[in-house]
Amino acid sequence: MKKSLIVLASFLGIASFSYAQVHVQPGVKAGVNVSNVHGNNFDYNPRTSFHAGGLLHIHLNKTWAIQPELVFSSQGSKYSNNGIDYRTKLDYLNIPALVQFMTESGFRVETGPQLGFLLSARSKANEGVNNKVTDQFRSADLSWALGAGFLFPSGFGIDARYNFGITEIAQNASANLRNNVFQVGLFYQFPALKHTDSK
Repeated sequence: MKKSLIVLASFLGIASFSYAQVHVQPGVKAGVNVSNVHGNNFDYNPRTSFHAGGLLHIHLNKTWAIQPELVFSSQGSKYSNNGIDYRTKLDYLNIPALVQFMTESGFRVETGPQLGFLLSARSKANEGVNNKVTDQFRSADLSWALGAGFLFPSGFGIDARYNFGITEIAQNASANLRNNVFQVGLFYQFPALKHTDSK
């Protein structure tokens, strides 16, 4: 909880600084996750879930922008071993910091790092009890995001993104587990908080 409060305070600090400096559009977003965990020991299958959160679209000029986000993301994977089906649910508070290249048509491409804080981890075998396994995973996760989107004149948009896991997420380093998540969703950018000559 303390980490989450620090993160939220940092996010609000960025918003305040950005408001005073450049053209900023706050926004909200939500969509579908297709997540997987890649490792050495098993063949993992994807898990479908969701993500939701907020964003700050900060224009530097007509072509370039930066976009920090604060997103709840439900991730994890499924796999089978010795006839038993396992499902692992990993909930993160993710903070991507993206650089975006924008065109006048509304199309944009984006890339940048993402820091994630593990909120909870649960594992379930077949139809058994959903067990808490947070102590088996590391509290932070670093990944790299690559995506594209399209903003309509109404302020609504669609985007797709793939987050490549960089750091291991399991406490047991020999497992070599990394998150990989494909996301597709909708977003809405509110009118700018501060207008300049840039669009």
